[in-house]
Amino acid sequence: MEILFQEVIMKRKFFSTIFALAAVSCFAVDAASSLETLTSSDIPREFKPNVLEKTIAKKNSFVYLRMGVADTQAYQKPALDRAFFIPGLGLGWRMSNVVSAVDISANYTQGFAGEKEERSYFYTLPKVSYLRYVSPLNDDSFYYGGGLALGEMRNREASKFIGIVPSVSIGYEMNRKADIHSFMEFVVSQPTLAFVQENKFPGPLAELSVGFGY
Repeated sequence: MEILFQEVIMKRKFFSTIFALAAVSCFAVDAASSLETLTSSDIPREFKPNVLEKTIAKKNSFVYLRMGVADTQAYQKPALDRAFFIPGLGLGWRMSNVVSAVDISANYTQGFAGEKEERSYFYTLPKVSYLRYVSPLNDDSFYYGGGLALGEMRNREASKFIGIVPSVSIGYEMNRKADIHSFMEFVVSQPTLAFVQENKFPGPLAELSVGFGY
């Protein structure tokens, strides 16, 4: 009887050990399976990286070519009652930190006004602008800002200006998270502080342009 009782106890210990090992094995397999199927939604919010910001930061600067047109009011004589547009080109570099951007560029606009072709031009070198995005977390966003430039303007009246040219701008930038960027921009520039001035002080110049960059 005593021997039979000891056998029962040994069998209970044996099966208890087997069940314990099986439970540990199942827990280990379940844990491994959970790790394999773990997704970003299972990670606490405080440990999640800001994927959008990293995506934008991956390509946070680009070099661009800008093509546009400007009005001729700053170039032509007051007696001329007609106005037309003249072409302009620009080359620049824009760096973004998601919510804002710094834009450094060189721009040149040249045209002819009146019956006789005369050289008139406006250039800025360099021009530095600060821009703020209206929808900074979107792929496309409107933006606004202002800038300062060292520029020169000459018109048909032989008026000449060399000095500081402030500007204000509004625009729409597309494909902000892609490698190829594009934008549309409207800029109004007003020569303000003259280092060299001849004849009449120039008026404001409005420009509409599109840009493409990488």
